[in-house]
Amino acid sequence: MYLKSQPHTHSLHQIFIGFNKYRREFLACTLAIWAAVPILGIIFLLLYCQINLSSSQNQADRKPFFNLFPLILIVFTIGTYIATFKSFNDTDIYISLYKSLIHESPFILPDIDMEPGSFILPKYLSKLTDGNELAFLLFQSLTMNTAFTFYSVIFIPEFYPLVILINIMSQGYYFQLFWMRQFYSFIFIIPAISTNIFWWRWICIYLAFYTHNSSLIYGGVLAIASIKDVVIKIINDLRKSFIIKNKIDKPKLFVLVFSLLIIGSIVIFMGSFLESLGNLASSDSSISSKISVYSSDSDFNTENFTLISQLRVILDYATIFIFVIGTDYRKADSTFFRWLILLIVVFALYIGSFISGFNLRISVIFFCLPGFFYIIPLKSGKLDGQANIYTYILCSSILLRIIYFFNNLITSYQVENYLTFWGGETLTTPITGYIEFFFKCLVSGLRLI
Repeated sequence: MYLKSQPHTHSLHQIFIGFNKYRREFLACTLAIWAAVPILGIIFLLLYCQINLSSSQNQADRKPFFNLFPLILIVFTIGTYIATFKSFNDTDIYISLYKSLIHESPFILPDIDMEPGSFILPKYLSKLTDGNELAFLLFQSLTMNTAFTFYSVIFIPEFYPLVILINIMSQGYYFQLFWMRQFYSFIFIIPAISTNIFWWRWICIYLAFYTHNSSLIYGGVLAIASIKDVVIKIINDLRKSFIIKNKIDKPKLFVLVFSLLIIGSIVIFMGSFLESLGNLASSDSSISSKISVYSSDSDFNTENFTLISQLRVILDYATIFIFVIGTDYRKADSTFFRWLILLIVVFALYIGSFISGFNLRISVIFFCLPGFFYIIPLKSGKLDGQANIYTYILCSSILLRIIYFFNNLITSYQVENYLTFWGGETLTTPITGYIEFFFKCLVSGLRLI
């Protein structure tokens, strides 16, 4: 589906295979951690899944469902954890709307004050749950987490545990019930970018648009990616011309300079574009109300974000762009190219937000689901063969994310956090608490029980 790689010689597989002989002991310790502190335990469960997956690359009798049970535990844990979110602001509005839909006809959905996509399934759920708040939050959380896990498995089959791991260690991943409509739109955006079936891509974009209007951006990404062959031919022709005229066999240097010029131009354009959108928000047009959400002075404007709070995002961009620079795009297929185009566009929007003071939510997909963008380094070809500098860069990035994630859990437990889960008792709630909460949602939600 992406750049062709040799699974048997991929350096990341070799690293995880080295832990294979300790797999049973690792699983025993992992389950003990998961039982005591589930949100930490899923990190080790995912590492166990990758050890399993990498070790099976050389097995002819590979069992297709050998990671199924750990994945069920992971989806249950993260889905239940996010469902304990202490609602406020936007989430309270979603809950209120959900309750109001109980006795309404399904045909009223197009007339609600926001995009109806994320309320279609909850509309029918409300009939069963009598508008129960806990059931709504749990259902939405499990729906989104199941979808993102499923996409990781089918679109990145060799490294889906690492993709899920990177996602759940991202701060933005836990905004699911706060940015519910935008997160719901990602259920359609991810397959739209990942699939090679033309009509299915645009159906997904259409559905995503009626879940959150910002999805039009990704339609533009697909349009740009459709001229992939033309862009690659231009780059290759320019590179060839550079070599002939200058007698210098350094094509990568030229591609780097050319790419930086293109990205720089896009960033400048995005900064001006976003500033113009901010000005448009002051008008009385029908579009202005939507734009003002992103341009107004909110908790997610750039002035409220410090360099420290953005370190994880900056690390992700830096890590991926290291691989972008070294990739031979002549071997890239359409899906790889679409993710690359999306990365450049989102990065330009991110930098443009800082230039214009626009809300960072315009580039939120990278903040919330960076794991899918790691398709680029994982399938760049730079990790094939024996461990090299690229292998250490990627492993160091993942290790730093784990350390940062653990530190963030500890500090958020000690001080008041913007998002609150388990009433602030994240590290003291064992798996029995998760099970009890899960069945509490079912019992209190379903009138048939």
